[in-house]
Amino acid sequence: MGREIVNIKKRNAVETRFRLLGAGSVFLALMFLAILFLAILGKANGAFWRSEVALEIVAGDDERQIIKDSLCQRFPDAKTLPQINSLYQLVSKVSNLELKKQRGESIVWLSLSSKADMFFKHGETSVLNTDQLRWLYDLKEKNQVRQVFNWKFFTFADSREPEIAGVRAGLVGS
Repeated sequence: MGREIVNIKKRNAVETRFRLLGAGSVFLALMFLAILFLAILGKANGAFWRSEVALEIVAGDDERQIIKDSLCQRFPDAKTLPQINSLYQLVSKVSNLELKKQRGESIVWLSLSSKADMFFKHGETSVLNTDQLRWLYDLKEKNQVRQVFNWKFFTFADSREPEIAGVRAGLVGS
């Protein structure tokens, strides 16, 4: 009988150590996950941040045309159709929806395209033409670009367009 009690005490001690080690490993894993998440959030050049441009808005009814006209007013040197198209490629494909939400404002903040965003985050210039580079440097020089937290990353679903891609479907599916 005494021997059985000693064996039970040993087993209980081993089980207690096992539980403590398991709880400690779960705590360490959560701590490292929190550190990783904070490191990702803290970087102003990651997916959790996006670049926006300040644009003075001209009058009109169609949001896409208003953006084109406002960009052409801001950069009057864009005269040919290819230049105007290059200029319009600097703003996000959903900038017209952002303009709808800011209607009535004289100056609005619109998301930049992924190419322009990569320029401001990482200095990536290989996908931009010389006109686009000149315009982006001008915006940067005049402090008309800002970095904001990308809440849309959590509310948009996956997409082929990087600036409107998000994790909503993954979050809902989880």
